[in-house]
Amino acid sequence: MKIYQDKVSEKHNDSFWYDGLIAETDNAKLYAVGDIRIIDRKTDSIYDNKPRDSFRYDPENDTELAEMNEDTDIVWDMNNWFEIVWKDDMESYGDIEDTYDEGIKALQEAINDK
Repeated sequence: MKIYQDKVSEKHNDSFWYDGLIAETDNAKLYAVGDIRIIDRKTDSIYDNKPRDSFRYDPENDTELAEMNEDTDIVWDMNNWFEIVWKDDMESYGDIEDTYDEGIKALQEAINDK
């Protein structure tokens, strides 16, 4: 298995922290995909990769991501995940995964599945 994006830390397991190709084996690839959207009621929507790069609320870990909706000025609409696709046809392997650890584990399981 070749890893292109190492896990940021034990505090950064959520797919929010990752983007694009994460890892690959001889037969499959793991990607972080989807849409990250944060609505700041005082300003405007911030979406795609912008929250990761320049949002005024800078979460330090997964726990802070979960707490963002508790702030009355912020609505967190995270629709991102980890997905495995087969290299030969780029079809989805199956279930999507929410965390880095789950994605890597599923990619390891996919090694012998095709």
